[in-house]
Amino acid sequence: MSSVMEGEKIPYVARAVGFDKALHDLVQDGFAVVDIASAKDIDLIRQAVRRVLAREDVVFRELGERTGTPQIQEVHHIASRAPEIMETDFFSRAKEFSQSFLKSAVHLKFDHVILKPAMSNRETGWHQDAAYTPRIWRFHRRVHWWLPLHDVPIEQGCMRYVPGTHHSSRMKHAAVGPTSDAIKTVLPEGSKVVDCPVKAGSACVHLPKTLHCTGPNTTRFPREAYILQFASPSLLPRPDFDVDRVAHWLRAVGTWVRPGDQWLQAG
Repeated sequence: MSSVMEGEKIPYVARAVGFDKALHDLVQDGFAVVDIASAKDIDLIRQAVRRVLAREDVVFRELGERTGTPQIQEVHHIASRAPEIMETDFFSRAKEFSQSFLKSAVHLKFDHVILKPAMSNRETGWHQDAAYTPRIWRFHRRVHWWLPLHDVPIEQGCMRYVPGTHHSSRMKHAAVGPTSDAIKTVLPEGSKVVDCPVKAGSACVHLPKTLHCTGPNTTRFPREAYILQFASPSLLPRPDFDVDRVAHWLRAVGTWVRPGDQWLQAG
């Protein structure tokens, strides 16, 4: 990953890398850009997504605001309606990468598609995906993938990240607006921002608490992105997590924790 700079000046740009470097970047920065999908996979996923969106039973959510013209549209649960997506090499490779990072078996936890119309000046506000997660699932370890279905330059609304925020606490979020289905937070002053323009075949991967957003789509073409989350069935954190800190917390609620092969009573 390239260097970063502070604030909202011209940001530095992340470049796509291979799996080994991406694993390193994900640990260090909380995000990475990975070369992962073939043109065949991109075409299959694009066609599958469009078939799902054409169904009469599809519910469109609005991540901007409902002002008459769609601003940022979202549809949940694509793969359950188009299971051929789960047969692609992209899906297999993303799952393999997620397992390598989490050091655990994983399953598809959630997927959706986000559409930004052409000449849409609406940005997706800064947020942590963890803020959307129901409290009961917050201990699940997850890896999130953002796969654009075409080249996405900066001006079309590429991903933007603040490196290192995956180590932060869950920030306070608020609704984007009274008619929006999305939430947002405030970019901390002095934050370092990295833009991630991508070519078709590359994907952005990040962690639940990594602070990110996407810019407005100021081009003449719509922006389509397929997003999926892989989760470990384990409620324990990564092996390099501070187990003593977890045990201390669990003692307060009188439960049990098992670090490795040894049971520790909490309380």
